[in-house]
Amino acid sequence: MTVETPPPKQTDPQISQIGLSGMTANNDNIFLSLNLNSARQLPGINIDPVVYLEIDGKKKNTSIQKSTNCPSFNQDFTYEFYESPDLMMDKILQISVIVHCDFCMWIIANKIPFKKTLIGTFKIDVATIYNQPDHMFHHKWAILTDLQDIKAAIRGYVKCDVAVLQKGDTVESSSGSGSFSNYIERNLMLPKGIPAERCWSLWSIKIYKAEGLPKMNSGIIAKLIGNNMVLIDPKVCVIFVDQQEETSVMRCTTNPAWNEKITFMQLFPPLCRRIKIQVQDEASIGDTVLATHFLTLNQISDDGPEGFLPTFGPSWVNLYGSAQNFTVRDEQQNVNEGLGKGTYYRGRLLLALEVRTLRTSTSKNKLKKSKNLFGKIRKKSKHKLKAIQATEDENDIENQEQPTSVVIEIEDIHPLPEDFMGSKKEFLLFVTFLEGTMIDKSLGSKPISFEVSIGKTSTKLSLLKSDTEETQPCHSITPPHYPIETKDESFFYCIPYRDEKPCVSVWSFWEDHCWRLHVSNAIKQIAEVLVSWYFNLLSHDICFLPQKNVIEMAAASQKELSRETIQVLLHKAKHILKELYWWADEPQITIPHVFIWMLSGGKRIAYTCVHTQDIIYSISQFERGKHCGRPQTLFLKMPGVQRTMLVRLEVCMWFGAATKITNCLNSLPAGYKPIYEEMADIGSTIHILTQCTFHQTVQSFFQLRAHMYQARSLLAADETGLSDPFARVTFSTYCQSTKIFNETCSPRWEETLLFDDILIEGSREEFQKHPIAVSIEVFDHDRFGSPEFLGQCFAIPTVTLEKDEYKQPTLQIFDIWRGSKPAGELLAAFELIELDYSTFGEPQIPADVIPQEMKLNEDHRFNIPFEIRPVLKTHKIEVLFWGLRDMQKIGFLSIDQPMVTVECAGQRLESCAIHNYKQKPNFQRMLEIVADLMFLVQDIPEDTELHPPLSILVTEQRRFGGVALLGTCTVGSLVRFIHGLKKSIKKKSEMKPRPTLIPQCKYQICNKISNKIKASILDKKEPKSTAEEIDESEFDWWSKYYLSKEQLGKVALNFKTFENPNGRNCSQIYGRELEKEFDQFEDWLCIFPLCKGKASLDDDDSVNRITGKFKGSFCLYPDSDSEEGSEYKIMRGILTNTPVKVLVRVYVIEATHLAPADPDGKVDPYLTITLGNNVISTKERYIPKQLNPVFGECFEMTANFPLETELTVTLMDYDTLTSDDLIGQTKIDLENRFYTKHYALCGLQQMYNISGYNAWRDAQVPSQVLIKLCKEYNLSDPLYTDNEVKIKITAESTIVFRIPDNILQYGKTEEEKLQNKALYVLHNWQDMPVVGIELVPEHVEIRALHNPEKPGLDQGKLHMWVDMFPKDLPPPSPIDVSPRKPLSYELRIIIWNTEDVILDDVNPITQQKSSDIYVKGWIKTLDKDKQETDVHFNSFTGEGNFNWRFIYRFDFLPTEKLIVYKKKDSIFSLDETEYCVPPVLTLQVWDYDLISANDFLGYIEFDLTKMVPGAKNARQCRLSMAMENTHQTISILKKRRDRGWWPFIKIQPVEEEEEERKKKKEAIRVARCSSSGNKGKVEAEFELLTLEEADKNPAGLGRKEPNPLDKPNRPNVALTWIFNNLKALYFSLWRNYKYFIIGAVILLLVLLFLALLIYTLPGSIANKFING
Repeated sequence: MTVETPPPKQTDPQISQIGLSGMTANNDNIFLSLNLNSARQLPGINIDPVVYLEIDGKKKNTSIQKSTNCPSFNQDFTYEFYESPDLMMDKILQISVIVHCDFCMWIIANKIPFKKTLIGTFKIDVATIYNQPDHMFHHKWAILTDLQDIKAAIRGYVKCDVAVLQKGDTVESSSGSGSFSNYIERNLMLPKGIPAERCWSLWSIKIYKAEGLPKMNSGIIAKLIGNNMVLIDPKVCVIFVDQQEETSVMRCTTNPAWNEKITFMQLFPPLCRRIKIQVQDEASIGDTVLATHFLTLNQISDDGPEGFLPTFGPSWVNLYGSAQNFTVRDEQQNVNEGLGKGTYYRGRLLLALEVRTLRTSTSKNKLKKSKNLFGKIRKKSKHKLKAIQATEDENDIENQEQPTSVVIEIEDIHPLPEDFMGSKKEFLLFVTFLEGTMIDKSLGSKPISFEVSIGKTSTKLSLLKSDTEETQPCHSITPPHYPIETKDESFFYCIPYRDEKPCVSVWSFWEDHCWRLHVSNAIKQIAEVLVSWYFNLLSHDICFLPQKNVIEMAAASQKELSRETIQVLLHKAKHILKELYWWADEPQITIPHVFIWMLSGGKRIAYTCVHTQDIIYSISQFERGKHCGRPQTLFLKMPGVQRTMLVRLEVCMWFGAATKITNCLNSLPAGYKPIYEEMADIGSTIHILTQCTFHQTVQSFFQLRAHMYQARSLLAADETGLSDPFARVTFSTYCQSTKIFNETCSPRWEETLLFDDILIEGSREEFQKHPIAVSIEVFDHDRFGSPEFLGQCFAIPTVTLEKDEYKQPTLQIFDIWRGSKPAGELLAAFELIELDYSTFGEPQIPADVIPQEMKLNEDHRFNIPFEIRPVLKTHKIEVLFWGLRDMQKIGFLSIDQPMVTVECAGQRLESCAIHNYKQKPNFQRMLEIVADLMFLVQDIPEDTELHPPLSILVTEQRRFGGVALLGTCTVGSLVRFIHGLKKSIKKKSEMKPRPTLIPQCKYQICNKISNKIKASILDKKEPKSTAEEIDESEFDWWSKYYLSKEQLGKVALNFKTFENPNGRNCSQIYGRELEKEFDQFEDWLCIFPLCKGKASLDDDDSVNRITGKFKGSFCLYPDSDSEEGSEYKIMRGILTNTPVKVLVRVYVIEATHLAPADPDGKVDPYLTITLGNNVISTKERYIPKQLNPVFGECFEMTANFPLETELTVTLMDYDTLTSDDLIGQTKIDLENRFYTKHYALCGLQQMYNISGYNAWRDAQVPSQVLIKLCKEYNLSDPLYTDNEVKIKITAESTIVFRIPDNILQYGKTEEEKLQNKALYVLHNWQDMPVVGIELVPEHVEIRALHNPEKPGLDQGKLHMWVDMFPKDLPPPSPIDVSPRKPLSYELRIIIWNTEDVILDDVNPITQQKSSDIYVKGWIKTLDKDKQETDVHFNSFTGEGNFNWRFIYRFDFLPTEKLIVYKKKDSIFSLDETEYCVPPVLTLQVWDYDLISANDFLGYIEFDLTKMVPGAKNARQCRLSMAMENTHQTISILKKRRDRGWWPFIKIQPVEEEEEERKKKKEAIRVARCSSSGNKGKVEAEFELLTLEEADKNPAGLGRKEPNPLDKPNRPNVALTWIFNNLKALYFSLWRNYKYFIIGAVILLLVLLFLALLIYTLPGSIANKFING
């Protein structure tokens, strides 16, 4: 019998989950979180953009940003869904940018008021987002395209963060955006490998016809109208991205022919994983889905260097769905809709997919270029595809008229020729049923039969009948058999089929496309060989073997192997394996799957599905299905039920063409003889197999020995939090159980189950190669009721034949699974021994088998043989009882006197009782108890992997002699408690003490690395900025915090070796909780959660079952390592558990990415700090409407250990009318932080300073901390020299720390230099031999917030840290982390002159060009304060004179370099929302027009923190001054005053510049702009004053008092009113009515001519007559 994998030393998940995979995922909470940061390069001038989000019909939008095409939003949105993850992944997220036109814009620009204009759209499916690292796109730019004009260029970019979160997923917090996130081309929201410029493509899905659709006429309707009536009106619905289209409807037919083509238009490659194709039945009330098929794009396309576009068919696709043939009360309708795997064949559909790219002028088709191992194979596929496409004229789309907008077209196509798919051939499916076991007794003892089907055909005889006749069950159904009970224990039913093995022969006709399956099988066999090699390497732990053994294992390799080369080989093997499985996945399989149903009582009970590919026959063994003609194990389960299997079948299956029927019997396993009748077919001479049965010709008897040693970490099934487990072993028709262990989750059975005289039919050699898997089920025994299922695993026994030499089996670890969840481990061994039946009498055990007879114990059960038992060694265990924490009440009774019991390897040790838990939760007699804690354990295995688990039970003695169980905990592995294990590993890496632990050159290496990273980011040398000069006087704690965030995104900080390269100190920012970085601070004091209650498969089950915590530790070591008279090893270097008072300071800096709690998508957060009975709240200082609030709070309180050990920081949402909502909370164990050897009281700063922003903030200076550590580890005091620090470990060895030069040079006084030497040693303390451990640096930890109502989902991040100071030491002053208050400034800008402004008007009389120039200016986001100069009329040279003053007042944060302002989001908002934006000043130059809209001429934007200094004169003013990273910059906030010339620029329409932008890079584009984008120059003067300075020296707007400006010296414009009137007439009349005026003049001339003609014509005629 075959099992999917070879016998493993540890459990393979493929074996563990046989029959348990392929379940439909349950509905779950899924969150889609978005942060819209900003938009760039939107087309238009002074537009009012807004971003709209839409997914699954849910729409949200940002606020409207006024007068900008580069808006900043910084708004967060969250979508919550509760549905299947597979369904969620197909949803499409749409990001659209729309421009609003208000009434004022209509007046100015003659636009339609209140109209929304779509700029562009970006679409992506949820699966693409979820497949990214951390399931998110971080700081990526979404590309906007215009669906109405596909020839248009990119319409802009939207910068956003998008994350998809399921239960258990966490988003890694990223501090700062990084210096490279603003580079749009490098940070596009596209998966890796997709080009930035995607072309448009046409996706043509051709629907030809369908066959064998269900009639939907069963049930009650069949009794009324008969079985021959067809009640479906089929149609096909195709869904691609967010587009959907349907074919026409065919009336009353199961074999419809549509011959239609649906064409979608999408960008290529599309950000969608698959195309959904549904066959529906049209109805007046609602359409019914008959079946669903998905075309997965990565299966039908290749993005390699010689790849191909998505291509499919024409080919048949098989449809699967519910087995029910009517829609009323169909419980499996969701399967028809594509959720889960189908349970029955529902017809097939002939379709094709063709993709053609549109070669527009704005885009080109770019495929990913990468090396590939299968270039030759792909090249052949490509040439074949080209040959097919060359025969079709419609592929040449360049010669056709291309569409201009996104449309969906549907058109008729010619039907395919009858023989296009090839002629149908006859195939035979031959199935032999060997035995059926593990039949659930709940099915009863009714006769059971099995039905085999492939497609809608059953037997050869049924094909000769007409479709209108009802076919009777023939040879596709086995004869019914009554099940019998299993031997030894009658827990299951079984059908042994001893005498005759029933066979089923199913004939069918299909197109012969077997070559596809043969090629796929060949590739799969290559992959399986690679997988076996890969797991063999891992199982032998090859990376840690000596080189000689490695070379022996890898004999094929001729080169020298090492750990690094082997890791590279393993990585390459993974990549090759992924490619192999991609090639082996064949999407065009025309032959449907095989379904086997169990029938009982006239109903379908359970089913299984077998892929035809696995049983297809081929002459070549390499191309044959892996189960073809070979016994295999199948598990049948009920449709829609996730858990149990109902039947286990052993079958032998063969599928092949009728021409190869002679190979059918030859391919069947040896040892069976077929008996069949030959019957002539009607109208032919073909002989078929009918009523065929198999009789065994070879029989063997085996004995199965199931050595059940132990189970570990089983699920709790009782309310006590424990179980009464026993294991049931099932093999063939035999079943036995182990003994029951009461109240334990780690039973140690130590017994062998014997299964005698097991009859094995067939060839013994074949059975040895492919043995039957042993099923082990673990149950919980209940006194009343049936046992409760805890888990299941499968094991492959070792088979020893009579002729083989006997080898003792070894114990193996098998993973126990319950559904798809792990449920424990099993330590056991299984062996099948062939009996010797050469002698007379009953078969005997071979003589070389040890032991010959198993020994019985006192329970009349067989003991495990001594040779199989693990090697035992005497060990000692020391237990440290520290205390109990957070114990919950039992009902209404409180905990008063609990005690702890420790059990390991059958021995128990009890602690003393805590007499008053509420007042003293620690064990009072810890030191006296320790003397009794050391006890010998005689039977602990020497192998650490086989160590028995250790159980912790907390009980309480109740009145009247009762004992209540409060909670239990099982320690599955004692490896981490082995004394000296970590130290021995550390010594292996350190062969001898090094005189210098940290080389001095490391600082230089780090600097070089950082410089390389910066150079790779910028690709060029950035100009220096005088705005970045260091000014120590302005530094505070926030300066260090923001610098740390910046460095976190660039180069990782190293506190051991160097100071920050820019000369300023930083803090370490941890992206997660501090305890996770330091192993929960369990270096010597461990926390064991105590659980009680029944366990379930829920992810949050363990959290809900926690009833308290036990704090203590263990120490395990061999008895030979014990030292008489010495102190206990566990007590060395630890403190006592006496009460301690500690001053606790909680610093809460900010929160990020909070989950919205209000309907408007915002929250009003405030903090609540809880420590014991102390509660501090900031409700009165709540922050309105913020998802990323900055708190800057320091809370100080006193903790009494051990009564107050858990600190809770809660974020609440303030509500005016209703009760406040919980956003999230985080809990911190202060006790372990206080007692840990990592010194987590107060983080060690990077450098020591006496004063300033980096002043030392611990109660002890570094030298005192170093002396304290030396005393704790019995070391001598440190000795300081000029450049070294020496610590004497023993009388013969001394460790020398050499201080780097940069550390020695730091510090102004001798005290600072001394303390920095000590601090350097502390930062490198983990390099100390034996006692080395990493110490906690100065840090900010980013903690996740959790809400009990939404388990498993982060509700945001909290940036904070905790300092603790013992009360016996004077605490230092707290750090001032309060948020910086913005400073009020007044910016005065004087517009003096302009030059070279473009001339936009033409004089209607003189045809001379001129402009009426004026300048407009404002600070972004402060649009209400827009200011304009007066108009300089009739400028003929582009020169303008103004002498006009702009005045802007704003609040500014100097260090953050942001402007702070507040505004209400809507008229319904009660509070103002605070925003922080960069200080960007915009100056624009316009041409004034009296009647028509003013003309925009140019603009320039200034970032006030890094603006380019003005040129001294107009000649020196260059356009490059308006470009980024081209000139040295200054900060007007520091320089305060600047005057000069700056250029105006104007961005041309994107359509006109698109081709040029594609051909040239960024630097070339700057040169191009300098020649064509200059729109003028402006002379301006900037002056920045504080509000106090401005009040002392006031100035007026424009030229007004006080401090007025002189009037400009402008040319005489005395006749301006005349030209202005002519100009007004010109604009009002000539521009609008010039064609009417010209027509009127021509008409007037014609009329005048006619009048003159009529007037003179009579006289001329009279003169002609008179004068003759």
